[in-house]
Amino acid sequence: MTVTPKKERMGRRKSDPGTVGNRSNADKIATCELPWGGTRMVALGPLDLTQLSGSFVGQSTLLDLFNMFERKLNSVIEDEPIEKLLNKTLQRGGDMYFDNLCRTLHGVSEVCLPAVLKNLLIWYEKYEETLSLSMLATGLSNENRNKLVKKLLAINYLFCLVLIEILPQVEFHLPQCDVYIKKILDICFRNVQYKEVAQLGINNTNHLVVAETYGEVIGVLSGPYFSHIHRIFMTHINELKKDISQIASHQIIALIMAMKFVKIKTNQVEDFEIGVKFLDDLASLMLEVKDKDVKHAVMGLLVEILLPVAAQIKRETNIPALISLVSKLYLPTNEMTSKKQHKLAAFPLQTCLLCVSQKHFFLANWVPFLNICLSHLKNNHLQVARVALESLYRLLWVYMIRNNADGNAATRSRLESICGSLFPKGKSIYW
Repeated sequence: MTVTPKKERMGRRKSDPGTVGNRSNADKIATCELPWGGTRMVALGPLDLTQLSGSFVGQSTLLDLFNMFERKLNSVIEDEPIEKLLNKTLQRGGDMYFDNLCRTLHGVSEVCLPAVLKNLLIWYEKYEETLSLSMLATGLSNENRNKLVKKLLAINYLFCLVLIEILPQVEFHLPQCDVYIKKILDICFRNVQYKEVAQLGINNTNHLVVAETYGEVIGVLSGPYFSHIHRIFMTHINELKKDISQIASHQIIALIMAMKFVKIKTNQVEDFEIGVKFLDDLASLMLEVKDKDVKHAVMGLLVEILLPVAAQIKRETNIPALISLVSKLYLPTNEMTSKKQHKLAAFPLQTCLLCVSQKHFFLANWVPFLNICLSHLKNNHLQVARVALESLYRLLWVYMIRNNADGNAATRSRLESICGSLFPKGKSIYW
């Protein structure tokens, strides 16, 4: 290897911006022989060229990633309007090189995820501390303060994008990554908290975007760390329930919204029961709270989690915890379907409860709810009509496919009745 003076420009592919634009004039480069022949110019920076290939790839990928972050952050602050959404400026799939770096990091993380997480957290904490101190400076104009807030939000957004890509590999490193995952979950739950619009101003929408992206990170971790996430969530909820202010209600709703990407495992009975325990805690919260918005948020979260479960169940389930959950929620939810203020939230939840219930429970209770759905198909409120239609086709699928209906004559009569309601005789159908 021979050291040569740095040239003003080095030949690189256009799709590989690398770190050329970020090197100082004092940097040196080296001419390295490639395994397949030929040479390439590489920077003699912080990389250790004597380390093993896996570690070298991980370190060089992170360096490229951090340098790309710098360019993207400068673009967000200098080139874009403050009000522009981060998920538009930093759109997923919008930068092929960034996507390739993330995919490379995903592959590398299978063998060295702890080191990758450690360096990511160091980068994140350094930036967060620096920007937080900058925002405390006196004499800072509103425009500059808004720029700093948006830059901090952009850092969080980029941090989330990388975590979403690499954290699926955590199952290969569960003991070694525990300390880093704890830090990441603390960051997640801190950033999904509700903040008043007056506090964030023009950056409020971007805060919501970042909070939702942190929710995705929680969803990725909900597989191997479900119990830990459940415990943190309930700790926050129990603390907030002691406060009766409107802010506390907003905080509870924000926490609930952050959990919408959580998935419960259905492959093993033990894992499924752990997931149902979380659903049972949500059910207790739904029945306990009086605030309509909080109640609807909990119902929405129950639907988000139960729908994939209903789709995965191939036959009747005999899990006592799930049977108990259905019994606990069905009657209160059924009562809410008749109340105008609760219809939009109650219809999907009652549908999910029927879809995951046992066959005898389904056949005993689905007809009254079916008639309610049919009666709302022509509701003047389009959202109610759409929700009723969604409930109808989900119920029909469970009735026909999973539960094998209830006899040819009864099934035919039932289907003819439904078709008659959907397509009345003597009326033209316009497509």
